[in-house]
Amino acid sequence: MKHLRPSNSKHQTSGLGFFEILITLMTAGILVMLVVNVYSAVGPEATGVVDRRNAKIIIATHRQAVMAGASFSADTRDEIIRELFNGVRPRGIFRDRIFRVSGLDLDALSRAARFLSIEDGGSLEFDPQASQPAM
Repeated sequence: MKHLRPSNSKHQTSGLGFFEILITLMTAGILVMLVVNVYSAVGPEATGVVDRRNAKIIIATHRQAVMAGASFSADTRDEIIRELFNGVRPRGIFRDRIFRVSGLDLDALSRAARFLSIEDGGSLEFDPQASQPAM
């Protein structure tokens, strides 16, 4: 059986040394750079998806208001969107209701407006490839 020498406690260190900390910080920095790079590539595409979804919400609200008997005094796309932002009151049995695009601010509405076009009958239509200028 071997005899083990007791270690000298004066030479033992606890915790991480300089190089271990340096390697850890460099690894964390590389991971942060990767995450930022991925996020910056996804950000504009995600914004476009949200704007398209908001355009569909505007169209749905417009169609519901028209079906309920609301009449719009506006003739242009941007004016119709403003009326929906402020709220439109229909006539008939739904006269107590107000149709409004809720949860969207004017900035979100203006970004979504580029995906909307107005047809001859005054109805809003979705155009996913549209590049019309915003409000």
